[in-house]
Amino acid sequence: MRKYTKQGHFRKDLSMLCILTLLKQNGEMYGYELVRAMDERSDGVFALPEGTIYPILYRLEDQGYIQQRIVRVGRRMDRNYYRLTDEGLKFFHSL
Repeated sequence: MRKYTKQGHFRKDLSMLCILTLLKQNGEMYGYELVRAMDERSDGVFALPEGTIYPILYRLEDQGYIQQRIVRVGRRMDRNYYRLTDEGLKFFHSL
């Protein structure tokens, strides 16, 4: 059981690092776009289920490392774009 917990923390930390890296490289991205980019860049080795990324994004936002911008993309659909904040960039460079 302990091993699973450590793997879970490692996966969350790795996911966070991947998200910060992608946002640093690409500017704004939305959740599904981040999931696809991680999958593509890792040749499918690091594929996250789409719903898994949002708790990580919310945590990064709560910590002040990223910021979201909501954009209307259809008559009733909004898309949340995320970008690094200055604090997030400092944190990224401290890793």
